[in-house]
Amino acid sequence: LLLACAARAPIPDWSLEATLPPADLGEVFSAQPPELVFEEAVSRREDGDIRGAIERLSWLRAQGDTSPAVLYQIGVAYEVDEDFESAIGVYDLLLEENPGEYILDAGFRRGLCLEELGYYDAAYKQYDRIPDGIAFDRHDRYTLDIAKGVAALRAGREREGPQMYFCAV
Repeated sequence: LLLACAARAPIPDWSLEATLPPADLGEVFSAQPPELVFEEAVSRREDGDIRGAIERLSWLRAQGDTSPAVLYQIGVAYEVDEDFESAIGVYDLLLEENPGEYILDAGFRRGLCLEELGYYDAAYKQYDRIPDGIAFDRHDRYTLDIAKGVAALRAGREREGPQMYFCAV
């Protein structure tokens, strides 16, 4: 089992160039305000048009939009499409470029992607890297604790997961 885990390929970096739309579609996007292109991308992702969403968001990024929201939405689109490797690559870039603003959301989603790929120990470590000093609401704190506990169990870290007690109400 350890040999099989060690033999897994590393997560590749995400490539902007590979996700750009065809030039004629880029011309259509150029005629629209960037805010409209972003809103349309999010709407397309929510409607299941993942490729359309990623093309619009990648085009925005290629035009110089370095807002963390663009990268975050690209990561979410890949995650929804179950392309967890690409999602992790985007979340890595987002956390590198914007370590503060999206540390909770992107860090948590990165952990979920690692779990989906079977990297339970890496997911546990990812959840553990999310700082306690972030202003969590109660539900976010519970969600993070549960995810961390599940990853700990799957990684064989039964004694390291958070201690949670459930009771019937």
